[in-house]
Amino acid sequence: MQDETAQSLERAFEVFQNQSERLERTHLELRHKLETTQLSLEKKNIELAQRIDETEGIKGNLLGILESINDAVFLLSPTRSIKVANRAAAELMQQIEAKDLFDLPDLSIALRTHTQVKDKDILICIAGEEHTFQLSIIQINESNQGSDTVISLKDITKQRKLQQVAERNDRMTALGQVAASVAHEIRNPLAAIEGFATLLTRDLANDPAPLRLASKTVYAARQLNSVVTNMLTYTREVVIHTVPENINISVHRALELVAPQAKDQRINIKLELSDSPVIADIDPVQFNQIVINLVTNALEACPFDRPGTVCIKTYATKHFICLEVTDNGEGIPPAQKQKIFDPFYSQKEGGVGLGLSLCRRIIDAHHGTIFEHGAENEGACFTVKLTKSEGRS
Repeated sequence: MQDETAQSLERAFEVFQNQSERLERTHLELRHKLETTQLSLEKKNIELAQRIDETEGIKGNLLGILESINDAVFLLSPTRSIKVANRAAAELMQQIEAKDLFDLPDLSIALRTHTQVKDKDILICIAGEEHTFQLSIIQINESNQGSDTVISLKDITKQRKLQQVAERNDRMTALGQVAASVAHEIRNPLAAIEGFATLLTRDLANDPAPLRLASKTVYAARQLNSVVTNMLTYTREVVIHTVPENINISVHRALELVAPQAKDQRINIKLELSDSPVIADIDPVQFNQIVINLVTNALEACPFDRPGTVCIKTYATKHFICLEVTDNGEGIPPAQKQKIFDPFYSQKEGGVGLGLSLCRRIIDAHHGTIFEHGAENEGACFTVKLTKSEGRS
């Protein structure tokens, strides 16, 4: 009995010892695997930290590049919220007059239809003036929620103006050659017609009916001579000699010449001139021509079926001296606003279309701007902006 008990204990002890050894081996294996896993995890963590540092570095470099460029760049989420906007983009958002930049028609349509856009010219109004921007839109990071949108806006207003100036100069070169030959062929017989018609008016001083016809011939000859002169003047290079002058003086000087026309047409000229001197560096003779052209156009645009009114206003802003001429005529349709300063474009019957074009050339020579911003059916409104004369606040 004791032998059986001893054998049972011995077997039990062997089993216990075997299990203990297995448990020890298992413990050692688990410990080894844990140490290996910890080493692998630590390595992975180090690699992850390195990649995070690299990503942050790339992100920092990208943001630095975005901040250094002058183009406005936006990154929008699928819900059109701004995720990233560089300095130029933030400044543009503050300057635009639209309630929301992304509600502008060209942008809104492209965002709604997810259209890719490449270097498209669009107009954005800033401080009352239209600026030309080059728009590009691309979609990135597509997912189930949608895709992010990158928007780039580059202000190319100066480039477009330079391009327009170059195109105008090319046209002027060709026009000058034609004008010179036409003027020579027209002026000689025209002078003879005007001279004989003038003599005829003297002979018919006591005969009203023929006198009226002869006077019309003189007027027509002089008008045609004026057209030829304007064409020659337009094709020549505009050379100015500026002096600091109160533009109110130019307004009064021009009114002395156009007042008879206003009186004949029974048009009221309303003056709203600045009480303080509005001084700019101008060529008095050529700036006087601008005022005469603008006021004459305004008089001719006034209605015949109701009292006509032309308002002439001068005022100063922080950096500019402004002249504004408005009328209460029919105004200019939006589709024609871009054409009114083109040579030979005229809305008036029998008009030649050189007046406004010549005005713009003279204003360009003064490094100023001229634009029309009246509402259709409410009259035209032309504004001339010149830089203040140095030393004036």
